[in-house]
Amino acid sequence: WISFSIGKSKNCSISYQIQVEPNTSAVISEDSTLYVYNANPYTNLEKTYLFSIKNDNLQWREEFGDGDWGEQNICIDDEGILYFPYEDYYLVAYNGKERYIIWQKGEMDRGRAISTFVDKGIVYLMTGGKYVLAYNSKNGDLLWKEEVPYPFSRGYYFSYGDNGNIYFSNSDNLVVFKTDRTYRDLEAHYASSPSIAKDGTVYSVFEKRLFAITPDLYIKWYSEEMEDTTEEFHPCAIDNNGDIVCISHLKGNLYKFSSKNKLLWKKYLAENPCWSTIDAENKIFVFAGETNLFCFKPDGNLYYKIENLMHNGFNLLIGPGRRLYIISAGGLYIYGGQEGFEERTETRKQRPAKLDVYPNPFKDKLTVNSTSEGTIYNIVGQSIHSFKKGKHVLDTQSWEQGVYVVKSGTETKKVVKVS
Repeated sequence: WISFSIGKSKNCSISYQIQVEPNTSAVISEDSTLYVYNANPYTNLEKTYLFSIKNDNLQWREEFGDGDWGEQNICIDDEGILYFPYEDYYLVAYNGKERYIIWQKGEMDRGRAISTFVDKGIVYLMTGGKYVLAYNSKNGDLLWKEEVPYPFSRGYYFSYGDNGNIYFSNSDNLVVFKTDRTYRDLEAHYASSPSIAKDGTVYSVFEKRLFAITPDLYIKWYSEEMEDTTEEFHPCAIDNNGDIVCISHLKGNLYKFSSKNKLLWKKYLAENPCWSTIDAENKIFVFAGETNLFCFKPDGNLYYKIENLMHNGFNLLIGPGRRLYIISAGGLYIYGGQEGFEERTETRKQRPAKLDVYPNPFKDKLTVNSTSEGTIYNIVGQSIHSFKKGKHVLDTQSWEQGVYVVKSGTETKKVVKVS
Protein backbone atom coordinates (compact mmCIF):
# COMPACT_ATOMS: atom_id res chain seq x y z
CA TRP A 1 0.00 0.00 0.00
CA ILE A 2 2.71 2.50 0.89
CA SER A 3 5.48 2.79 -1.67
CA PHE A 4 8.29 1.20 -3.56
CA SER A 5 11.06 2.37 -5.84
CA ILE A 6 10.98 1.15 -9.42
CA GLY A 7 14.13 2.71 -10.77
CA LYS A 8 15.74 5.99 -11.79
CA SER A 9 17.42 7.13 -15.00
CA LYS A 10 19.33 10.13 -16.35
CA ASN A 11 16.16 11.67 -17.66
CA CYS A 12 12.68 11.41 -16.20
CA SER A 13 11.82 8.16 -14.51
CA ILE A 14 9.77 7.16 -11.53
CA SER A 15 11.54 7.65 -8.22
CA TYR A 16 8.59 6.95 -5.92
CA GLN A 17 5.11 5.49 -6.02
CA ILE A 18 2.06 5.29 -3.76
CA GLN A 19 -1.08 3.36 -4.61
CA VAL A 20 -3.96 5.83 -4.79
CA GLU A 21 -7.24 6.05 -6.67
CA PRO A 22 -8.52 8.14 -9.62
CA ASN A 23 -10.19 10.95 -7.67
CA THR A 24 -7.26 11.44 -5.32
CA SER A 25 -6.44 15.10 -4.65
CA ALA A 26 -3.05 16.62 -3.80
CA VAL A 27 -1.54 19.98 -2.80
CA ILE A 28 2.01 21.27 -2.28
CA SER A 29 2.81 23.48 0.70
CA GLU A 30 5.27 26.38 0.75
CA ASP A 31 7.87 24.16 2.47
CA SER A 32 7.62 21.72 -0.50
CA THR A 33 5.63 19.06 1.36
CA LEU A 34 3.25 17.12 -0.86
CA TYR A 35 -0.05 16.20 0.82
CA VAL A 36 -2.10 13.49 -0.91
CA TYR A 37 -5.72 12.92 0.04
CA ASN A 38 -6.91 9.47 -1.00
CA ALA A 39 -10.63 10.02 -0.52
CA ASN A 40 -11.96 7.59 -3.10
CA PRO A 41 -10.60 4.09 -2.50
CA TYR A 42 -11.88 1.03 -4.27
CA THR A 43 -14.32 -1.02 -2.24
CA ASN A 44 -11.61 -3.42 -1.08
CA LEU A 45 -9.60 -0.50 0.39
CA GLU A 46 -12.14 0.62 2.91
CA LYS A 47 -10.51 3.69 4.45
CA THR A 48 -9.68 7.28 3.55
CA TYR A 49 -6.03 8.31 4.00
CA LEU A 50 -3.96 11.49 4.08
CA PHE A 51 -0.29 11.12 3.11
CA SER A 52 2.60 13.51 3.72
CA ILE A 53 5.62 13.27 1.39
CA LYS A 54 8.76 15.41 1.45
CA ASN A 55 12.03 14.97 -0.44
CA ASP A 56 10.52 11.85 -2.02
CA ASN A 57 10.10 10.22 1.37
CA LEU A 58 6.83 9.24 2.97
CA GLN A 59 6.68 11.12 6.29
CA TRP A 60 3.39 9.73 7.57
CA ARG A 61 -0.02 8.35 6.70
CA GLU A 62 -3.15 9.29 8.66
CA GLU A 63 -6.48 7.46 8.52
CA PHE A 64 -9.77 9.36 8.27
CA GLY A 65 -12.93 7.29 8.50
CA ASP A 66 -14.44 5.00 5.92
CA GLY A 67 -13.72 5.28 2.22
CA ASP A 68 -16.29 6.70 -0.17
CA TRP A 69 -16.86 7.28 -3.89
CA GLY A 70 -17.22 11.05 -3.45
CA GLU A 71 -15.21 13.34 -5.71
CA GLN A 72 -13.68 15.23 -2.79
CA ASN A 73 -10.66 17.51 -2.78
CA ILE A 74 -8.10 18.95 -0.40
CA CYS A 75 -6.99 22.59 -0.20
CA ILE A 76 -4.34 24.50 1.78
CA ASP A 77 -4.12 28.05 3.15
CA ASP A 78 -1.17 30.44 3.42
CA GLU A 79 -0.32 29.10 6.88
CA GLY A 80 -0.12 25.51 5.63
CA ILE A 81 -3.40 24.35 7.23
CA LEU A 82 -5.22 21.65 5.25
CA TYR A 83 -8.98 21.53 4.69
CA PHE A 84 -10.89 18.57 3.27
CA PRO A 85 -14.27 16.80 3.51
CA TYR A 86 -14.61 13.13 4.39
CA GLU A 87 -17.35 10.56 4.86
CA ASP A 88 -19.63 12.78 2.74
CA TYR A 89 -20.74 15.11 5.52
CA TYR A 90 -17.72 16.29 7.52
CA LEU A 91 -15.26 19.13 6.97
CA VAL A 92 -11.86 18.97 8.70
CA ALA A 93 -9.15 21.55 9.35
CA TYR A 94 -5.86 19.72 9.87
CA ASN A 95 -2.36 20.84 10.92
CA GLY A 96 -0.10 18.76 8.66
CA LYS A 97 3.15 19.85 10.33
CA GLU A 98 2.12 18.78 13.83
CA ARG A 99 -0.45 16.15 12.77
CA TYR A 100 -3.59 17.06 14.66
CA ILE A 101 -7.18 18.02 13.85
CA ILE A 102 -7.83 21.70 14.56
CA TRP A 103 -11.57 21.43 14.14
CA GLN A 104 -14.18 19.19 12.57
CA LYS A 105 -17.68 20.21 11.52
CA GLY A 106 -20.65 18.32 10.14
CA GLU A 107 -23.87 19.52 8.49
CA MET A 108 -25.87 16.34 8.01
CA ASP A 109 -28.64 18.02 5.96
CA ARG A 110 -26.45 19.68 3.42
CA GLY A 111 -25.91 16.75 1.02
CA ARG A 112 -22.72 15.11 -0.24
CA ALA A 113 -19.59 17.25 0.15
CA ILE A 114 -17.87 17.77 -3.20
CA SER A 115 -15.40 20.66 -3.29
CA THR A 116 -13.52 22.92 -0.86
CA PHE A 117 -11.62 26.17 -1.26
CA VAL A 118 -10.01 28.52 1.26
CA ASP A 119 -9.45 32.26 0.80
CA LYS A 120 -8.95 35.19 3.18
CA GLY A 121 -9.85 33.25 6.29
CA ILE A 122 -12.98 31.62 4.88
CA VAL A 123 -13.36 27.97 3.88
CA TYR A 124 -15.98 27.44 1.19
CA LEU A 125 -17.68 24.07 0.78
CA MET A 126 -19.84 23.02 -2.19
CA THR A 127 -22.17 20.07 -1.85
CA GLY A 128 -24.17 17.78 -4.09
CA GLY A 129 -27.26 19.06 -2.33
CA LYS A 130 -26.74 22.41 -4.17
CA TYR A 131 -25.52 24.32 -1.11
CA VAL A 132 -22.59 26.69 -0.70
CA LEU A 133 -21.36 26.94 2.90
CA ALA A 134 -18.78 29.30 4.40
CA TYR A 135 -16.78 28.50 7.57
CA ASN A 136 -14.37 30.52 9.68
CA SER A 137 -11.01 28.92 8.95
CA LYS A 138 -9.75 29.51 12.52
CA ASN A 139 -12.50 27.86 14.55
CA GLY A 140 -14.86 26.22 12.04
CA ASP A 141 -17.86 28.38 12.88
CA LEU A 142 -20.48 28.29 10.14
CA LEU A 143 -20.71 31.85 8.77
CA TRP A 144 -23.51 31.25 6.29
CA LYS A 145 -25.21 28.60 4.21
CA GLU A 146 -26.82 29.40 0.86
CA GLU A 147 -28.91 27.27 -1.46
CA VAL A 148 -28.19 27.75 -5.17
CA PRO A 149 -30.99 26.71 -7.57
CA TYR A 150 -28.66 24.62 -9.73
CA PRO A 151 -27.73 21.05 -8.81
CA PHE A 152 -23.98 20.56 -8.52
CA SER A 153 -23.22 17.59 -10.75
CA ARG A 154 -20.53 15.08 -9.85
CA GLY A 155 -17.85 15.20 -12.50
CA TYR A 156 -18.06 19.00 -12.78
CA TYR A 157 -15.57 21.20 -11.01
CA PHE A 158 -15.46 24.60 -9.38
CA SER A 159 -13.23 27.58 -10.12
CA TYR A 160 -12.52 30.51 -7.85
CA GLY A 161 -11.76 34.04 -9.02
CA ASP A 162 -9.52 36.56 -7.26
CA ASN A 163 -12.68 38.64 -6.88
CA GLY A 164 -14.08 35.97 -4.54
CA ASN A 165 -16.62 34.67 -7.05
CA ILE A 166 -17.25 30.94 -7.37
CA TYR A 167 -17.85 29.54 -10.87
CA PHE A 168 -19.18 26.13 -11.89
CA SER A 169 -20.99 24.39 -14.71
CA ASN A 170 -23.67 21.75 -14.91
CA SER A 171 -25.33 20.16 -17.92
CA ASP A 172 -27.24 23.31 -18.87
CA ASN A 173 -25.58 26.40 -17.41
CA LEU A 174 -22.47 28.27 -16.40
CA VAL A 175 -23.12 29.80 -12.99
CA VAL A 176 -21.37 32.49 -10.93
CA PHE A 177 -22.01 32.66 -7.20
CA LYS A 178 -20.91 36.12 -6.09
CA THR A 179 -19.43 37.37 -2.83
CA ASP A 180 -22.72 39.12 -2.00
CA ARG A 181 -24.36 35.64 -2.16
CA THR A 182 -26.27 36.35 -5.33
CA TYR A 183 -25.86 34.35 -8.51
CA ARG A 184 -26.21 34.65 -12.25
CA ASP A 185 -26.30 32.02 -14.98
CA LEU A 186 -25.48 31.79 -18.66
CA GLU A 187 -27.14 29.13 -20.78
CA ALA A 188 -24.35 26.84 -21.90
CA HIS A 189 -25.19 23.26 -22.85
CA TYR A 190 -22.53 20.85 -21.53
CA ALA A 191 -19.99 23.60 -21.00
CA SER A 192 -16.52 22.59 -19.89
CA SER A 193 -15.71 23.53 -16.32
CA PRO A 194 -14.80 27.23 -16.21
CA SER A 195 -11.17 28.41 -16.10
CA ILE A 196 -10.26 31.86 -14.76
CA ALA A 197 -7.52 34.07 -16.23
CA LYS A 198 -5.49 36.61 -14.21
CA ASP A 199 -7.62 39.48 -15.56
CA GLY A 200 -10.79 37.72 -14.37
CA THR A 201 -11.91 36.50 -17.80
CA VAL A 202 -13.79 33.20 -17.63
CA TYR A 203 -13.06 30.66 -20.38
CA SER A 204 -15.22 27.68 -21.24
CA VAL A 205 -15.92 25.53 -24.31
CA PHE A 206 -19.48 24.79 -25.43
CA GLU A 207 -21.31 24.63 -28.77
CA LYS A 208 -17.93 23.61 -30.26
CA ARG A 209 -16.46 27.07 -29.59
CA LEU A 210 -14.17 28.67 -27.03
CA PHE A 211 -16.01 31.44 -25.17
CA ALA A 212 -14.36 34.35 -23.34
CA ILE A 213 -16.77 35.63 -20.69
CA THR A 214 -16.69 38.54 -18.23
CA PRO A 215 -16.58 37.86 -14.46
CA ASP A 216 -20.35 38.56 -14.36
CA LEU A 217 -20.93 36.03 -17.17
CA TYR A 218 -21.45 38.27 -20.19
CA ILE A 219 -19.92 37.00 -23.43
CA LYS A 220 -16.87 38.97 -24.65
CA TRP A 221 -16.07 36.88 -27.71
CA TYR A 222 -16.21 33.34 -29.04
CA SER A 223 -14.04 31.47 -31.49
CA GLU A 224 -14.92 30.01 -34.83
CA GLU A 225 -16.44 26.55 -34.58
CA MET A 226 -13.64 24.08 -33.93
CA GLU A 227 -13.66 21.43 -36.60
CA ASP A 228 -14.50 17.77 -35.97
CA THR A 229 -14.97 18.29 -32.25
CA THR A 230 -17.60 16.98 -29.87
CA GLU A 231 -19.22 18.37 -26.75
CA GLU A 232 -16.71 16.56 -24.55
CA PHE A 233 -14.09 19.15 -23.63
CA HIS A 234 -11.96 19.22 -20.53
CA PRO A 235 -11.30 22.46 -18.61
CA CYS A 236 -9.08 24.94 -20.45
CA ALA A 237 -5.56 25.70 -19.25
CA ILE A 238 -4.22 29.27 -19.29
CA ASP A 239 -0.53 30.19 -19.52
CA ASN A 240 1.36 33.21 -18.17
CA ASN A 241 0.77 35.14 -21.39
CA GLY A 242 -2.98 34.66 -21.15
CA ASP A 243 -3.09 32.14 -24.01
CA ILE A 244 -5.66 29.36 -23.70
CA VAL A 245 -5.27 25.63 -24.38
CA CYS A 246 -8.39 23.56 -25.16
CA ILE A 247 -8.70 19.79 -25.41
CA SER A 248 -11.30 17.84 -27.36
CA HIS A 249 -11.39 14.56 -25.49
CA LEU A 250 -13.01 12.16 -27.98
CA LYS A 251 -11.54 13.57 -31.21
CA GLY A 252 -7.99 13.96 -29.93
CA ASN A 253 -7.47 17.63 -30.80
CA LEU A 254 -5.37 20.12 -28.85
CA TYR A 255 -5.95 23.84 -29.60
CA LYS A 256 -4.13 26.97 -28.45
CA PHE A 257 -5.81 30.40 -28.71
CA SER A 258 -4.59 33.86 -27.83
CA SER A 259 -6.64 36.04 -25.50
CA LYS A 260 -7.52 38.09 -28.62
CA ASN A 261 -9.35 35.13 -30.19
CA LYS A 262 -6.61 34.04 -32.58
CA LEU A 263 -5.98 30.34 -33.18
CA LEU A 264 -2.23 29.97 -32.63
CA TRP A 265 -1.90 26.27 -33.42
CA LYS A 266 -3.68 22.94 -33.40
CA LYS A 267 -2.32 19.45 -32.72
CA TYR A 268 -3.94 16.11 -33.41
CA LEU A 269 -2.91 13.50 -30.84
CA ALA A 270 -5.38 10.76 -31.85
CA GLU A 271 -5.08 9.26 -28.38
CA ASN A 272 -8.08 10.69 -26.49
CA PRO A 273 -6.21 13.44 -24.64
CA CYS A 274 -7.41 14.63 -21.25
CA TRP A 275 -6.37 17.01 -18.48
CA SER A 276 -3.76 19.64 -19.38
CA THR A 277 -1.41 21.53 -17.07
CA ILE A 278 0.87 24.47 -17.91
CA ASP A 279 4.08 25.17 -15.97
CA ALA A 280 5.85 28.47 -15.20
CA GLU A 281 7.73 28.27 -18.52
CA ASN A 282 4.43 27.84 -20.43
CA LYS A 283 5.17 24.24 -21.35
CA ILE A 284 1.98 22.23 -21.82
CA PHE A 285 1.49 18.79 -20.27
CA VAL A 286 -1.26 16.57 -21.66
CA PHE A 287 -2.28 13.03 -20.71
CA ALA A 288 -3.21 11.02 -23.80
CA GLY A 289 -4.05 7.45 -24.63
CA GLU A 290 -3.91 4.76 -22.03
CA THR A 291 -0.44 5.39 -20.64
CA ASN A 292 1.29 8.48 -22.07
CA LEU A 293 2.13 12.00 -20.95
CA PHE A 294 3.11 14.57 -23.60
CA CYS A 295 5.00 17.80 -22.94
CA PHE A 296 4.74 20.51 -25.62
CA LYS A 297 6.74 23.70 -25.94
CA PRO A 298 4.73 26.95 -26.05
CA ASP A 299 5.01 26.96 -29.86
CA GLY A 300 3.33 23.54 -30.08
CA ASN A 301 6.43 21.48 -30.82
CA LEU A 302 6.86 18.27 -28.83
CA TYR A 303 9.41 18.61 -26.03
CA TYR A 304 9.25 15.09 -24.64
CA LYS A 305 6.92 12.17 -24.03
CA ILE A 306 6.72 9.79 -21.08
CA GLU A 307 5.39 6.37 -21.95
CA ASN A 308 4.07 3.39 -20.03
CA LEU A 309 2.53 5.08 -17.02
CA MET A 310 0.58 1.82 -16.59
CA HIS A 311 -2.75 3.65 -16.26
CA ASN A 312 -4.36 6.76 -17.67
CA GLY A 313 -3.47 9.99 -15.86
CA PHE A 314 -6.01 12.08 -13.98
CA ASN A 315 -4.05 14.93 -12.44
CA LEU A 316 -0.57 16.41 -12.48
CA LEU A 317 1.24 18.83 -10.18
CA ILE A 318 4.60 20.46 -10.85
CA GLY A 319 6.64 20.81 -7.69
CA PRO A 320 10.02 22.16 -6.57
CA GLY A 321 12.96 21.12 -8.71
CA ARG A 322 10.54 20.76 -11.64
CA ARG A 323 9.37 17.43 -10.31
CA LEU A 324 6.24 15.89 -11.80
CA TYR A 325 3.62 14.46 -9.47
CA ILE A 326 1.27 12.33 -11.57
CA ILE A 327 -1.96 10.91 -10.18
CA SER A 328 -3.38 8.04 -12.17
CA ALA A 329 -5.53 4.98 -11.69
CA GLY A 330 -2.32 3.07 -11.08
CA GLY A 331 -1.02 5.28 -8.31
CA LEU A 332 0.82 8.49 -7.50
CA TYR A 333 4.07 8.69 -9.47
CA ILE A 334 6.84 11.16 -8.63
CA TYR A 335 9.22 11.79 -11.50
CA GLY A 336 12.66 13.33 -11.18
CA GLY A 337 13.50 16.80 -12.54
CA GLN A 338 13.16 17.54 -16.23
CA GLU A 339 16.63 19.04 -16.79
CA GLY A 340 17.96 16.02 -18.68
CA PHE A 341 15.52 16.09 -21.58
CA GLU A 342 16.60 16.52 -25.18
CA GLU A 343 14.47 17.14 -28.27
CA ARG A 344 12.00 14.31 -28.94
CA THR A 345 13.31 12.33 -25.98
CA GLU A 346 11.00 9.46 -25.02
CA THR A 347 11.52 7.62 -21.77
CA ARG A 348 10.46 4.44 -20.07
CA LYS A 349 10.12 2.42 -23.24
CA GLN A 350 9.57 -1.20 -22.36
CA ARG A 351 9.01 -4.31 -24.37
CA PRO A 352 5.29 -4.94 -24.75
CA ALA A 353 4.06 -7.85 -22.67
CA LYS A 354 0.91 -9.90 -22.58
CA LEU A 355 -0.32 -10.88 -19.16
CA ASP A 356 -3.23 -13.11 -18.17
CA VAL A 357 -4.05 -13.75 -14.51
CA TYR A 358 -6.97 -15.92 -13.45
CA PRO A 359 -9.27 -16.73 -11.74
CA ASN A 360 -10.19 -13.39 -10.18
CA PRO A 361 -11.08 -13.58 -7.36
CA PHE A 362 -9.00 -16.64 -6.49
CA LYS A 363 -8.67 -18.97 -3.51
CA ASP A 364 -5.95 -21.65 -3.36
CA LYS A 365 -4.60 -21.48 -6.93
CA LEU A 366 -3.67 -18.59 -9.23
CA THR A 367 -2.62 -18.98 -12.87
CA VAL A 368 -0.22 -16.45 -14.39
CA ASN A 369 0.52 -16.55 -18.13
CA SER A 370 2.93 -13.89 -19.39
CA THR A 371 5.27 -13.23 -22.32
CA SER A 372 7.72 -11.56 -19.93
CA GLU A 373 9.04 -12.12 -16.43
CA GLY A 374 7.30 -10.31 -13.60
CA THR A 375 6.56 -9.89 -9.91
CA ILE A 376 3.54 -10.14 -7.63
CA TYR A 377 3.18 -7.58 -4.82
CA ASN A 378 0.89 -7.53 -1.81
CA ILE A 379 -1.14 -4.48 -0.83
CA VAL A 380 1.75 -2.87 1.11
CA GLY A 381 4.06 -3.05 -1.90
CA GLN A 382 6.13 -6.05 -0.76
CA SER A 383 7.30 -8.50 -3.39
CA ILE A 384 5.90 -11.93 -2.53
CA HIS A 385 6.61 -13.90 -5.72
CA SER A 386 8.64 -13.50 -8.93
CA PHE A 387 8.01 -15.46 -12.09
CA LYS A 388 9.62 -16.02 -15.48
CA LYS A 389 7.80 -15.80 -18.79
CA GLY A 390 5.39 -18.59 -19.58
CA LYS A 391 2.44 -20.16 -17.80
CA HIS A 392 2.59 -20.82 -14.06
CA VAL A 393 0.03 -22.25 -11.63
CA LEU A 394 0.81 -20.85 -8.19
CA ASP A 395 -0.12 -22.42 -4.85
CA THR A 396 -1.64 -19.55 -2.87
CA GLN A 397 -2.98 -21.38 0.18
CA SER A 398 -0.59 -19.52 2.49
CA TRP A 399 -1.37 -16.09 1.05
CA GLU A 400 -3.47 -13.75 3.15
CA GLN A 401 -6.83 -12.54 1.89
CA GLY A 402 -6.73 -9.20 0.10
CA VAL A 403 -5.57 -7.40 -3.03
CA TYR A 404 -2.48 -8.39 -5.01
CA VAL A 405 -0.79 -6.58 -7.91
CA VAL A 406 0.77 -8.62 -10.73
CA LYS A 407 3.26 -6.75 -12.91
CA SER A 408 4.97 -7.96 -16.07
CA GLY A 409 6.68 -5.51 -18.44
CA THR A 410 4.19 -2.70 -19.03
CA GLU A 411 1.20 -4.77 -17.94
CA THR A 412 -0.41 -4.62 -14.50
CA LYS A 413 -3.29 -6.69 -13.12
CA LYS A 414 -5.06 -6.51 -9.76
CA VAL A 415 -6.47 -9.70 -8.28
CA VAL A 416 -8.20 -10.47 -5.01
CA LYS A 417 -7.81 -13.53 -2.79
CA VAL A 418 -10.95 -14.60 -0.95
CA SER A 419 -11.55 -17.25 1.66
